[in-house]
Parts: sequence; C-alpha cells; structure tokens
Amino acid sequence: MKRNWFPKGLPLFLLLATACSSTSLLAQTYLQSEGGENFYATFNAHGAILKSDRATLYLGLSCDAWSPQYGGQNRGGVWRQWDDGSATHFSVSLLGYDILFRNQRLFDNADCPSR
Repeated sequence: MKRNWFPKGLPLFLLLATACSSTSLLAQTYLQSEGGENFYATFNAHGAILKSDRATLYLGLSCDAWSPQYGGQNRGGVWRQWDDGSATHFSVSLLGYDILFRNQRLFDNADCPSR
C-alpha cells in the first residue's frame, strides 16, 4: 500500500508557508573583507564561522580566533569589533594575517572591543 506523505486535512498553502518560514533559520550573513574576499557567516553557541572560497575562520565569543588555513587559537589568534564614531568595523588577526571588514558588524554588541 502506497502511503501519501501529505498530511490529510492540512491545506497545501499552510504546508508551503511552514516550509518556507523554516528556511529563514538557514539564513546566512554575507560579508566582504577589505581585500575583496567574500565570506558568509553562520552563528552557533560558541561564536561565528566565516567561510570563503579560500579560508574558514572560527571566531569565539571570548575574542579568540582560529583557521585551518592560518592557524591562530593556541598561538594568539584574536578578533575584535569596534565603533569609530561613524561606523562599526571588525577584524581578525591570525599569526600575522590581518583581515579587515570595514563598515560591517559581526555581532550586535561589540563583545570584543579593540585591545
């Protein structure tokens, strides 16, 4: 006996609306570094993950940073976010690599201000 996957009595538009609204949970934030590299950010309980075609950056809530491509975490990788009075910026520093994101905010509050 073939089973119908569509729940009986549930209008199709309601099912589609529910499916479409759940895709917003997968929304990603797109960012561009000063060097022109495009990253997309996803967030979890530990911080943010920024991915581009060339690199992945893991940014922790305690301002630590790590990347498989650039290293960092146990050797002083950090990120910071600051407001210069006209805009908010953030940067990532990993073993001599500095990646700047001008006029972009990673988190709503500047948890990792300039040191």
